[in-house]
Amino acid sequence: MKKLFLAVMAAFTLLPFAQAADDHMETTRVVFFPYREAILSSRIDGIVLENKLIIGQKFKRGDLLVTLDPTHYQIEIERVNAAIAEQIILHKFAKDALVIQEDLYKQSMTSELEIKKAKLEVDTAEARIKATQVNLKDAQTQLSYCRILAPFDGRIEEINTRSFETLRAGQPLMKIIDDNQLKATMFVPVSMLDKLKPGTEVSVTCTDTKPASTLKGVVYEIATHADHRSNTIEIRVLVPNKDGKVTAGMIGEFKYARSE
Repeated sequence: MKKLFLAVMAAFTLLPFAQAADDHMETTRVVFFPYREAILSSRIDGIVLENKLIIGQKFKRGDLLVTLDPTHYQIEIERVNAAIAEQIILHKFAKDALVIQEDLYKQSMTSELEIKKAKLEVDTAEARIKATQVNLKDAQTQLSYCRILAPFDGRIEEINTRSFETLRAGQPLMKIIDDNQLKATMFVPVSMLDKLKPGTEVSVTCTDTKPASTLKGVVYEIATHADHRSNTIEIRVLVPNKDGKVTAGMIGEFKYARSE
C-alpha cells in the first residue's frame, strides 16, 4: 500500500500548486502514513496455536499477539537440565578422584602425571558444566520465541498465518502499524526550506474526514534531494492521532503563504 501512496505523491509533484481561496495562500496535497510499521516474523520453527487476531485490531506494547506450540522447546530445556545435573555429578566425582590422587602422591604411591590427569578431569568437567549452561540459556531463549509480543502500540494491518499452521523460522506472521501518530507527507516549494526546519510547528488538514480534521504537528523529516521538475521538496510532519480519526492513506492539504 505504501508503494501506491508514493506513486500518488509522485503524481502530485507534476501538478501545479492549487491556489487557495485566499489570494495570498497556496495549497499542496498531503498523504498520511503510519508513524512506523513492521513485519513480525517467526524466529523459530513451530506450530501456531489458536490465533484470534483480526485486521484492524488494536494492541499495546508487550501484548501477546501469537503463541507457538512450546512443547518441543520445553522438552529441550528438560533435556539440558538433565545434562547439567549429570555434569555436576561427574565434576564432583573428578574432584573426589583428585583428592585421592593427591593423598596417594603424598605417600609416594602415585606419579605426578596421575595428578595432572586428575586435574585435567576436573577442568574438563567444569568446562562441560559451563557448556551445558550455555545450552540451557539458548533453549530458554528459543522457548521465549514461542510468544510473539507487540513491540509498540498499534494495530494489525495484515495477517499472514492462521491457527495450527506450521511455520519456519523467518516466515512472516503479520504486518503491524503504529498510527497513534501519523507522518503527513507533502511536497512544498524549495523556497520554504528557510521557514520549515525539523521541529517547526505546522498545521495540516485531513479533508477525507467529515468534517475535515485540522492536525497540529511538527516537521519530522526533510528529504535530502529536491524534485528538479517541480522545484519542490518532500517533507514529513509528525501529527498526533490518538483518537484514530485519521486513517493511514487518507488525503489532506497544507496551506502556506505564497512567495512574492
